[in-house]
Amino acid sequence: MRELIHDEGALCGLAELAIRHAKLKGADSAEARAGESVGAEVRVRLGNLDGLETTRDFSLAVSAYVGGREGGASVGDLTPDAAREAAERAVAIARVSAADPCAGLAESDLMADPENAPDLALWNPWEISAEEMIAMAKRAERASFAVGGGKISREKGEGAGVSTESGRGAYANTHGFCAARAGTTHSIWCAALAEQGGEMERDDWSETDRNSAKLPSPEAVGKIAGERAARRLGARKISPQKARVLFAPPVSHSLIGNLIGAASGGNLYRRTSWLEGMLEREFCAKHLRIRELPFLPGEARSAAWDAEGVATRERDIVSDGILRGYFLSAYSGRKLGMRSTGSAGGCHNLDVSGRSPGAAGMLAELGTGLLATEMMGSGVSATTGDYSRGAAGFWVEGGAIAHPVSEVTVAGNLREMLRDIAAVDDSDALRRGAILCGSILVGEMTVGGNK
Repeated sequence: MRELIHDEGALCGLAELAIRHAKLKGADSAEARAGESVGAEVRVRLGNLDGLETTRDFSLAVSAYVGGREGGASVGDLTPDAAREAAERAVAIARVSAADPCAGLAESDLMADPENAPDLALWNPWEISAEEMIAMAKRAERASFAVGGGKISREKGEGAGVSTESGRGAYANTHGFCAARAGTTHSIWCAALAEQGGEMERDDWSETDRNSAKLPSPEAVGKIAGERAARRLGARKISPQKARVLFAPPVSHSLIGNLIGAASGGNLYRRTSWLEGMLEREFCAKHLRIRELPFLPGEARSAAWDAEGVATRERDIVSDGILRGYFLSAYSGRKLGMRSTGSAGGCHNLDVSGRSPGAAGMLAELGTGLLATEMMGSGVSATTGDYSRGAAGFWVEGGAIAHPVSEVTVAGNLREMLRDIAAVDDSDALRRGAILCGSILVGEMTVGGNK
């Protein structure tokens, strides 16, 4: 794994140089981001190397504000000359842009204090060679072949892979804020293809962490991928009906993701969100709670400040069935007559909880209905909340899995679905990106298919 060339001090220096130069060229205010990342990924397929890639990326972006006008420019170079060039271009673009009263830096009193920020343990480089990564990927793939009673194809499939990435970035603005941070991300994945009697079913599994020591073994990842593929064999179709749906992780994460999208500033100020006007109003099951926890050590979306330097904070997004907070940047906040919530660049570590009867209790409460383990398509309207997606998983009868199902359509509306959440399992909680969530049991939906 190659090392980063620029340290945090050098990146801060370039970002500060860029905003100083923007001011010199006539900007009222300016902000700049400088970053570097290095990465490596290997892929194997059917026991052979299928791909090996290494990357090194440099970026420097400047936004300048002149008389209520905004201009931006970016370069793929981290040199003083490149910083000055980007600053000059940003100012020139701002001069000919349309005025926007909502454009500009986040308010100075919202800036974080980097000197007193907690150590979030985001920097954990992985000292691993390409040969070791290849060997790990092969181990994952072999483990997938070993499960399912010989049903996992050794002649077809998408294989397995291992990746690692390290990056540093700095942000500076003319409020006097300048800070840098570094982070690492490491992953193992495996995809398996199960075959039986001419039928083929595919599934996969992946694990990602900022610290490679916390990743499960390649064998564990491959085993899960193989088992998930094999258990889908023998899938049947089901007749259209009304039924309860149990969204298993990571499918449940997409349901929460739909909620996050509707509560995000861009959709809200464009009036394309079904959550418009719902702040501090009851809209979902009273037991559902979603907390934003930006200071968790080592997690994917931990951060003491957002992409605009605004301090992050712990807060409730949903509690007692009430929407307590939106996800706003400085710009979207102004468009809505509000202030930034420290969400420029996205949300930070959402913890989803609720009434939990445990794994067995979830199936018992489902009774007869659909256990969805995969969702397909993107048939979700951010404006109306209408929901219609393809699904695969298992039909459950009397609280026990009866058989796998495929080619199913699940339809409803997010307003009713979130209001009808009956339980949120805490025994199978899984983190994917910014969301930690277990299975979610939803009341009756339209489950379509043809026998």
